[in-house]
Amino acid sequence: MNNDSFGQRAYEHARWLLENIGARGSTTPQEKAAADYVKEQLIALGLAPQVEPFCSPTSAWRPFAVITGLSLLGKWLFIRGGSRSRLAGLGANLLASFWAIREIDLEDTPLRWLLPNGPSRNVWARIPPAYGTARKRVVLLGHLDTHRSPWIFQTEARTRWFHRIVQAGFASLGLSLVLMVVGLIYRRLPKWLWIPPILAELASLALDLDADRSPYSPGANDNASAVGSVLALAEHLAAHPLPETEVWVLFTGCEEVGCYGMRAFLAQHETELKALPTYFFDFEMTGVGDLAYVVDEGLLIRHTYSPVLRRLAEEVSREAPGLQARPQHAGAYGESLVIHKAGYHTITVNSLLPGNKAAYWHQMADTIDKLDPQALDRGCRFVLEMAKRV
Repeated sequence: MNNDSFGQRAYEHARWLLENIGARGSTTPQEKAAADYVKEQLIALGLAPQVEPFCSPTSAWRPFAVITGLSLLGKWLFIRGGSRSRLAGLGANLLASFWAIREIDLEDTPLRWLLPNGPSRNVWARIPPAYGTARKRVVLLGHLDTHRSPWIFQTEARTRWFHRIVQAGFASLGLSLVLMVVGLIYRRLPKWLWIPPILAELASLALDLDADRSPYSPGANDNASAVGSVLALAEHLAAHPLPETEVWVLFTGCEEVGCYGMRAFLAQHETELKALPTYFFDFEMTGVGDLAYVVDEGLLIRHTYSPVLRRLAEEVSREAPGLQARPQHAGAYGESLVIHKAGYHTITVNSLLPGNKAAYWHQMADTIDKLDPQALDRGCRFVLEMAKRV
């Protein structure tokens, strides 16, 4: 396949997903249909795709609704008074804070098993090197599922408020713990001091409950763009493999509810992945805007990614015509966070509108007519150039 056709081929795959399947919510039959599609495409390329099932939570929002409810319960118990009631309230808020930090940082909590789970799967295939023994491995990945489309994400102004509400919710947990400790020491606190944290957590709870009832986004840019891009590169690399480099193409399920597909994949393939130097290239929303790559991300705890791949991204951006990319400091998590925490080199490649805005993120407006084949082409060529140089 000629390099000039990367964008068009990626666009055609993305269009097929939206026109024939539509929104692909985590653990839904539509997500499975997307997995079946990529499997068929990989078989058509002469590859031997593997389908690996796993079990995942069905919602990214429900755990935080439970955590917020637990925190509010703790405040009610504490305000009631009485030594036992106050200690129980403090314990509930400590547990809520601990679970919230672990959830937001993509660490397991008991909520994963206490709340509803459903079936999902990863699909992946191996492309051996053109010649010689593999001395390194490149993993090209994109997730299959789409997120829900909460009211608060449907405009840019509301999305900015989302980040403020999240920050206020976490601040309220910390403030509540301070108030409880002070209340245990001095016995009495003015009840009006509880109004700010309670209001912040009620706002967070309303956000969680609304989000969990909202429809799934069509998911053209997030993330059919990535699925199409990885399939386009798989087609090219199956015909033109890289020397001494083994390439894995990976399509994960359930990224949108906490990257559970990537967690399952890393756990299942840990021994093999660590047998060679491995570099992950995560496609995320590459269909609208200018090229970018994620330097660090996290809603609460910031994680800085591989300096090796960051330097390589800077090098390609300087030297490759038409592939200028800018660094991004992302405010939300992605699969690179899980990969980074497992000890691998990873970088997320995406596209951004002016002002570092992610186009149509978790919106019903994320439809196929928004995708730009030229943006898709730039993302594919940027990653291919990095894979050749790594």
